[in-house]
Amino acid sequence: MSSRTSPAEIALALGWIAFARVLLRSGQFRAILEELNTGPDHRGETLGIVLAVRGHAQLAQGRIEQAKASLNEALAAAPDLPEALLGQAQLAYGENDPQRAMVLVESVIARFPRHGAALNMKARLLSLAGKTDDAIAVYTDAARADPPNPAPQLAAAELLMDVGRFDEARGRIERVRNHLPNYPVGRYFEAQWHYRQQQYDQALEVLQPGSASPPTRPPPRASSPRPSST
Repeated sequence: MSSRTSPAEIALALGWIAFARVLLRSGQFRAILEELNTGPDHRGETLGIVLAVRGHAQLAQGRIEQAKASLNEALAAAPDLPEALLGQAQLAYGENDPQRAMVLVESVIARFPRHGAALNMKARLLSLAGKTDDAIAVYTDAARADPPNPAPQLAAAELLMDVGRFDEARGRIERVRNHLPNYPVGRYFEAQWHYRQQQYDQALEVLQPGSASPPTRPPPRASSPRPSST
């Protein structure tokens, strides 16, 4: 008999809602679809979160029609569930309806002002609409709402570099590098910061495996997060 703890046992220990959110936040989409299924005892918010998280995983795999069905069922089970609303927002954006996407995201923020995933999605939508300053401000809010998550700081740094505000971008990157010195994306951003200012030797040095952990001068260009609830 295997000593491996089964997903069902983990879910019972953590609670289905917490377990589903952990899987979604960590981007374990394959595990979600293989191991996270609705059960006969699921109802209300528990049923909604399982369906919504499956919907996000289906979206990530390009299974749009299945995602729509899952997210619609999730909203029917739990109409105000953030994960379901953010999934619907992602669908709306994919269908070229950014206005509806923003309305859905704002509906989550209205109820949960410090919801990191909603703030990140709002910032990304603002960025795609060309509202750079507004996007940077919302990424700042997202970073405050979820300090351990480096994505908002790096996304803001990327936008700042795009508009030539390198000193501000440097501060964002240094915060991430000081907190997570071995984080590969942070290292990549630091190298980008140097590269964009034609400091090619410094950029190469940062990318060396044995380079010093915290940067003295920051860098960036992280892939901007797409709208998602993770």
